[in-house]
Amino acid sequence: TGKDFEEGQLPNDLKNVDLLPSILFVSLEAMSLLFKNHSVYMKNLVERELVHKVFVDECHTILTEVNFLDKYLSMGELVGANIPVMSMSGSFPKRLIDDYVGYMFGGDDRSGNMNVKCILDESLFGDNKPVFLGFRPRNNYLEYCADHVERFCKEHEAYNTHVIVSTVMEGERVERMLVKKGVGCRFIFSGCETLEDTAKAWMGDELRVLISTTLGLVGNESHRTQLVCIVGFLYDLPSVVQSIGRIRVQRRTKYSRVMIFTPM
Repeated sequence: TGKDFEEGQLPNDLKNVDLLPSILFVSLEAMSLLFKNHSVYMKNLVERELVHKVFVDECHTILTEVNFLDKYLSMGELVGANIPVMSMSGSFPKRLIDDYVGYMFGGDDRSGNMNVKCILDESLFGDNKPVFLGFRPRNNYLEYCADHVERFCKEHEAYNTHVIVSTVMEGERVERMLVKKGVGCRFIFSGCETLEDTAKAWMGDELRVLISTTLGLVGNESHRTQLVCIVGFLYDLPSVVQSIGRIRVQRRTKYSRVMIFTPM
């Protein structure tokens, strides 16, 4: 994470470049700080050809997270050093690929550069297995969501439900409502103590209903998920598209649906 790469600090297991792991997972902030605060270290890695390829996952965040813009620019140094960079997303608009590549890697259209590739998941709206998308704007949107989840759980015992909320307060309220209805569920958010245990229970099919903030948009995909509920204000369309991706094309059924519950 970013805290591991603050100025003057470097994790011990990375100091000896000859013992680096084959694959290193870093946050975007950490990558940016590596270039900013440890430029000599990064230059050493590049010159010794110890960095073979870089993958940038969820690259659509350059559009939705303003704070990430300057951090993405650090990737340009990798391309300048002839290191392949592959960007991946399930909701990045195709028409903006050239702009994205140009912004990150040089300020002009670099989409022809063989070292820059964008991989988009085009299967989210597969014609053969569509997802029912429902939109429910109303004042009592939290109560309506809880009622819908309860009904779905009773009618489809073989399937799971993922509820994605905009705020912690909304998540806590939905959790209380479902528990009161007798629906087993857990709520997780960034930094909560039960995050790891809850994620294991969800992936191991020990949990029928997972409630999470938007951190649940990345990973956390149970193969039994057939209902995804988006709860709260809709800040951007890519988040909705990402939510649809929680129900992958290859496991969709006639019961697959994404429901949007919003006060808007």
